[in-house]
Amino acid sequence: MEKKYIVRLTVEERKVLRDVVKKLKRSSQKVRRAQVLFMADADGPNWTEKNIAEAFSCRTKTVENVRRRLLTDGFKVVLNNKKRESPPRSNNGVFLKGNTWAMVSMNNKIFGGSHETYSLFHCNPDRLGFSGTG
Repeated sequence: MEKKYIVRLTVEERKVLRDVVKKLKRSSQKVRRAQVLFMADADGPNWTEKNIAEAFSCRTKTVENVRRRLLTDGFKVVLNNKKRESPPRSNNGVFLKGNTWAMVSMNNKIFGGSHETYSLFHCNPDRLGFSGTG
C-alpha cells in the first residue's frame, strides 16, 4: 500500500520529538503522537504504518490520522492536540426537589420514523459521594 501522507521532519522537529519521548512528562497521547511522527519520518526510520501501529499499540488508522494532521494542521497542532472551539455541553445533570439528582440522556432512535427517547436516572447524591445542598 502506497503511503498517502509522507512525513518529512526538520532537525529541530526531531529534537522536540526526542525531548517529549525522553522526558515522558506530557500526556500519553502526546508521547504516542511524538513516537509515531518520529518513526514515520521519511528521512529517518521510515517505518510502515503497520509496524508503527504494532510497536506503539495503536491502530493503523491512528498512524494515518497523525500523518495527515501533520501535513494539514502543522507540527505544533498535531503534537499538542487541537484545542476545542467550544466547551463540551454539561447540561445533562439536574437537581430535582430535595436532594434528588437526575441524569437525563437523550437517544435518537428510529422506529419507522424519527423518535426521541429520554432516559431519566434518579440518583441519591449521598450515594455518589457528594452533597447537592451547597
